[in-house]
Amino acid sequence: MLYDQCRGEVSIDIKQVDDMLHVNVTDNGIGFSGENTDRLFEPFKQLSQYNIREHGGTGLGLAIVKKYVEMHKGNIWVKSKPGKGSTFAFVITVEPKIECQG
Repeated sequence: MLYDQCRGEVSIDIKQVDDMLHVNVTDNGIGFSGENTDRLFEPFKQLSQYNIREHGGTGLGLAIVKKYVEMHKGNIWVKSKPGKGSTFAFVITVEPKIECQG
């Protein structure tokens, strides 16, 4: 569990199932409603209006993550609830585990 300056929490869960890597990044931040989630992954797009935004950022981070996930033939999605936080998750294909004998 990681902690930010505003006493928020971020947890990261990673597991490998066969040749798929499953990653979940969960926070207890402001969250958001689901109607505009597709916009989150577009470059320079944010859910709040620029002139009334309370939270900084350029809107590039998630677009870059999406591009890297797609480069690895994976999928990315988000689940969120206003006031409760968000979980960003992705799966990518990885090389099968190599068993070392010893």
